[in-house]
Amino acid sequence: MIHKINLNLKDITLYGTMYFSRAFDIQGIVREEWLKQNNLLNSLKDYKLITKKAYNEYIKECFPFVDYEAEFIVKKINRASFVFDVEIRDQKTKEIHCKGWQKICFSKNDKLVAIPEQFKKALILNYNKYVK
Repeated sequence: MIHKINLNLKDITLYGTMYFSRAFDIQGIVREEWLKQNNLLNSLKDYKLITKKAYNEYIKECFPFVDYEAEFIVKKINRASFVFDVEIRDQKTKEIHCKGWQKICFSKNDKLVAIPEQFKKALILNYNKYVK
């Protein structure tokens, strides 16, 4: 799943690196878009998504007012958690400017639970799309 992104002056340091908070925000936006595309937002009434770990790496400078895209890629599915990558690329050149990942767990009634079936099906579809 690919999401288009616009970066402004407030998103980038003087050295051309994207602020970590903005990169993390983009990871959340892409995750939410994935939930919407898979009709899973209503399922969040019963479950909470917990970000257990998050990471971001800067590869290349970013520039304001350039069109970027962020792609959501499921990398690992466990019984009670999954890991997804987000690559932020220039829309035209496809060069990666930053990439990161998040490890997500599920909880219900304040207890960690296995990945609910409706989420697992959507995760497997995304995962299979990238495995060759």
